[in-house]
Amino acid sequence: MLTFVLPFVTYRCLLPASGRDTGHDAKWLRPRCKKDRGHSKVSQRNKPTQIKPTDKEMKTVYDFKVKDRKGKEVAIKEYANEVLLIVNTAIKCQYTPQYEQLEQLYERFHSRGFEILDFPCNQFGQQAPGTDESIHTFCKTTYNTEFPRFKKVKVTGEDADPLFKFLQEQKGDATWNFTKFLTNKRGQVVARFEPGDSIEDIALQIESLLEQ
Repeated sequence: MLTFVLPFVTYRCLLPASGRDTGHDAKWLRPRCKKDRGHSKVSQRNKPTQIKPTDKEMKTVYDFKVKDRKGKEVAIKEYANEVLLIVNTAIKCQYTPQYEQLEQLYERFHSRGFEILDFPCNQFGQQAPGTDESIHTFCKTTYNTEFPRFKKVKVTGEDADPLFKFLQEQKGDATWNFTKFLTNKRGQVVARFEPGDSIEDIALQIESLLEQ
């Protein structure tokens, strides 16, 4: 018996016992291939192409639902095609007087497709005590606010409201009461403002988004 070794394949040939040529072809055993894991890799040509998500496939604020101050479910997509300023608020904070400026923004831009969504939050310094209705009454009587107010939410931690988790994933954490998130007409989060940021600077960005 002779053994022939070719690259990656071994053949074994049986010769006649006498060693003489009998006129018959040699009998070949079934080739046994050596395993070569290096050649089992998927061709680069056949690798699946990674497709980047389009604007339609990307998550937006329109994918979330919240509850109004009476506990009724509200889909954010009801505000589709509007510029939104989403704010976590408090009624006993040094920034609470911003309610007056927020109302001015609302009156200035509302007719052009602008909304402020007010979410009281009691996590920062326990400065939003009371019921949802008592908070609403305070804002109406003290600052005469007209923009929609929602049920009190948690903004930070594992049990934070999903909408606020998303907002912070997009543009950074809410650091205190009156952190503001701005979205465009497609529901994409475009900016985050610290509590002490200038309201007029926010107004300029709102103006720009409304013109788009």
